Amino acid sequence: MDLTKLGIDELKKLETEIYKEMKLKDKPRMLMSGYRDYKNLEDLCVEYIDSISNNEVGSIHKNIEICIFEAAMEGVFGKDVWEWIDRNKGE
Repeated sequence: MDLTKLGIDELKKLETEIYKEMKLKDKPRMLMSGYRDYKNLEDLCVEYIDSISNNEVGSIHKNIEICIFEAAMEGVFGKDVWEWIDRNKGE
């Protein structure tokens, strides 16, 4: 099978259907990404610290802590982590 973007999307849909049909009690574990990209996380952390150092606390993005968490999750698990979370939470 050719694993083009369409093929991968179809596999993800099939995986979701299989898990729902089987009603697994043990959810599949999200695997860490082989390629880790922490650039966005690094940029956000530096921005946060710089704004405090420069007494610009009022100008810090209101949700920067959430943005840092999201960047950390994507850095460790890859951008597909949110799809995995959506498929596996609350089942």
